[in-house]
Amino acid sequence: MPLVKIQGGADVEIPNLAEIEAIVSIGVGPEQRKQWWGEQARIEDERQREQWRGIKDLRRSTLLTTPAGTRVTLLDGIAPAAGFKWVVRYIGVYLASAGTGQAFITSDTASTLSALTQSKPVAAFTTSAQYQTQSIPEGACILSVDEGIYLNFTQNINGYMIAGWEAPAEKIGVLS
Repeated sequence: MPLVKIQGGADVEIPNLAEIEAIVSIGVGPEQRKQWWGEQARIEDERQREQWRGIKDLRRSTLLTTPAGTRVTLLDGIAPAAGFKWVVRYIGVYLASAGTGQAFITSDTASTLSALTQSKPVAAFTTSAQYQTQSIPEGACILSVDEGIYLNFTQNINGYMIAGWEAPAEKIGVLS
């Protein structure tokens, strides 16, 4: 067995793959070895499926009538739950008439656009239209607990949709 120095300076013998297979195969035929390795592969597949099970599609859609420039998704109760984060990759907005606007990450439920919120833009809707859509770059809009999106438009907002993924907070790096 190879001798390996671990942190702290201790030397430890760690068996290599051939040694493990030799130990496992003592008194075991080739069919039983094949079965054992197949079982190990199945266990690993199950572990991976369990890790990915927490990641879910996210799509939230809300119809409303709100004055221009005053919509925060937090006011609709649209925000990640404790222990989860949202990776928002798409925002769609339905306006009362053609207009432009911006989307910001916010933790403020005020109806006015604060300087702190203005420092966190994630999308700009620069072409005047009644229906607006914007794809968000990877990692640009990750919402934590008690964070939402502030929609600031020149026309009244009749509805909006956000889409992406919801994931346990510790797995968020996989999606961003």
